[in-house]
Amino acid sequence: MGTAAKRQAITNPEYTVRSVKLKLGTDWSITRGAVRLTAEEVAQLILTRLREDAEAYLGGPLGAAVLTVPANFGLDGRVALVRAGEAAGLHVIRMVNEPTAAAITYGLNGRESTVLIFDLGGGTLDVSLIEASSNVVEVKATAGDNHLGGDEWDLRIVHHLIKRVQDRYGVDLTHDVAARQRLRDAAETAKIELSSAGITSLRLPYLATGPQGPLHVDEVLTRAEFEAFTQDLLERCRRPVEQAVRDAGLTLDEIDRVILTGGATRIPAVGDLVRRITGDREPYRGLIPEGVVTGAALQAGVLSGTQKDVLLLDASSASIGVEVHGETVFRLIEKNATIPTKRSEIFTTHKDNQRTVIVHVVEGEEKEPTRNRTLAVLELALARSRKALPRIEVFADFDANGVLHVTAKDLSTGTEVSATASHTTMENAAALVSSPRWTELRGLTPTPVEPSVPPPAKG
Repeated sequence: MGTAAKRQAITNPEYTVRSVKLKLGTDWSITRGAVRLTAEEVAQLILTRLREDAEAYLGGPLGAAVLTVPANFGLDGRVALVRAGEAAGLHVIRMVNEPTAAAITYGLNGRESTVLIFDLGGGTLDVSLIEASSNVVEVKATAGDNHLGGDEWDLRIVHHLIKRVQDRYGVDLTHDVAARQRLRDAAETAKIELSSAGITSLRLPYLATGPQGPLHVDEVLTRAEFEAFTQDLLERCRRPVEQAVRDAGLTLDEIDRVILTGGATRIPAVGDLVRRITGDREPYRGLIPEGVVTGAALQAGVLSGTQKDVLLLDASSASIGVEVHGETVFRLIEKNATIPTKRSEIFTTHKDNQRTVIVHVVEGEEKEPTRNRTLAVLELALARSRKALPRIEVFADFDANGVLHVTAKDLSTGTEVSATASHTTMENAAALVSSPRWTELRGLTPTPVEPSVPPPAKG
């Protein structure tokens, strides 16, 4: 794990897994020989090792664990991480969004302020607007990009070097796994060096073998060149910042402090961009790189009673709704609602003698169900009756870990069905929605009993 795994990846790249967190809740797996591992199983191995290391240090078993995830981490990924933690022998008492954890570290310093947290890690970007004080940390809005992190800057250097080798030797190293691993290791080192220097050298003797013999890399890369071919990545950092400010209903003038956390924020151009976006505010860098893990430890202390009480009010990253008759979405939980939260709504039927109601649960901000992400489809059996008479309660519950539980209940018979949003429910629901049956089933979606105004979004 960690540095040791990175070192052996150079000589054994095909048996090394990188950034598995981003693959949680997907179909991804790796097979080597007779061994096949899913992302959840790889995460379990990592968490098992961490538990064993912690227990060896403490001299006894762990009581519980607090895990952190990107703010925009999917519901399927959250469920998969909890399962991986439990399989690793951890009692997971809370999952905290990474920028929120950083805010806990900052908030416990006693300052009352509105803070923008810009968290650019190895694989993800999270931006949160947070109101922090000595005993309350409340997330007002969150935005991000789950496919933008320091790894993307590394890969741009790799692509740059591959092109240089092809131009010089006429050899394409794109599919040379061993060479790419050495290039990636050198790229990360170069990126780090360019954070404090204007120029760096990349020397990789005997990188590969071509028709004319050994291939060697001996290149010089300047910070200006690096910034030029990563400019589009930098611009992708802008949108989440602007979106979070907009969703929070704030102006830039109302932001008291800007905090950078995550190793990739050491890239000078990233700090410069954030400064420009936020009206020339000098970002606070004191939480790099330990802000997230410190916040998680402090939250664990709060939950165990050993740290002074701090109220943590996190937020949902997207709206949750159900498809209703007329092929539109009725929102149950708004984006950026404080979690944990729950809400129920009463629906009914629009056909006589309807024996089933279909509850299609979606995540997103669009009015058309098909333009949102399908989370689950519940089929609830009904007794025969005239239309508009049944009373069907749909209950959505976001727990403190950001995991969604949905229940549909026939109030006249007590019959109910439920689901926890996960990769399995999403996969099964997506298959059903794209099947020929869906045309018929879609006609069985519910309708609200009477016009109801969903709760206003935060901010």
